[in-house]
Amino acid sequence: MFDHLDHNGPVWTDGDQSVDVIIWCTGFRPALSHLAPLRLRAPDGIIHTVGTRAIPGMHLLGYGDWTGPASATLIGVGPTARAAVTDLATHLIPS
Repeated sequence: MFDHLDHNGPVWTDGDQSVDVIIWCTGFRPALSHLAPLRLRAPDGIIHTVGTRAIPGMHLLGYGDWTGPASATLIGVGPTARAAVTDLATHLIPS
């Protein structure tokens, strides 16, 4: 687990910031206070997403009302997870 987040992403205790992507599975009650330094929340208090992407390279699986039926189960989250992986692959793998 990383030590904290800053505007460049996660920071490990040794100061390393080597990371390409963050996928944060938020669970039933999203605990997102650790993301506060990234200033992702809009004035309405919501972290707005496009699909699962909050910002390039950061996806919040299980966050928001778009997750779909049974998204709290492994079967139900499957379509959302596949969409996130497709987006991440596009972001990480040059065309």
